Parts: sequence; structure tokens; C-alpha cells
Amino acid sequence: ETERQRAEQLAGEVTELEAAAAAATEELDAAVAAVDRELTRLQDAQLRVNEETAASWRAYLADLSSAGLTPPPASALRDPGSGLPERLVPVGAAAGGAQRGAAQLPR
Repeated sequence: ETERQRAEQLAGEVTELEAAAAAATEELDAAVAAVDRELTRLQDAQLRVNEETAASWRAYLADLSSAGLTPPPASALRDPGSGLPERLVPVGAAAGGAQRGAAQLPR
């Protein structure tokens, strides 16, 4: 095998490797684009949840205000069993008893 034949063989291998690398790059670019689209969708969904949660919280505070209540500090809700601010009652916990950090107006 001559040097020229070896150079042509290597050039062919380089061309094949470059084509394989280009194909792999295209696949990776497509995968990254799909992940980016999904991440954008999830971030948009999270923003909607955040906005809904904030609106719900503002409505809750408005309910307290219209009932003549000032929201208590969080420390007043740490142990609902030891007493809650006037006119508030405990929120039931899934495991029974009172849920820490939460109180409600009686319904």
C-alpha cells in the first residue's frame, strides 16, 4: 500500500466520521430543542399556578379583612392545639388533629 492510497483511505474515513458527527449533532440539536420546548411549557404552567395561588391568597386575605380579622403572624399558628387567635378554628390534618400553620374561619 502506498502513501497515496493510505492518504485516500484516511480521507475517506475522515469524511465518514465528519458525516456521522454532523448527523449526531443534528439529533442532539433536535433533542435539546424538544427539551427546551418542554421546559418552556412547564415554566409557563408554573407561572399560571403561581398566579392562581397568589390570587387565591389575596382572596383569602380579603375574606379575613371583610370578617374584621387581621391575619395572625405565622408564629401564632405553629401550635393550633395551644390556642389560635380569636374567631379562628383549626384546619383538620390528614393524619387527624390540627394542621400546623393553618387556621380558618368557622363555616
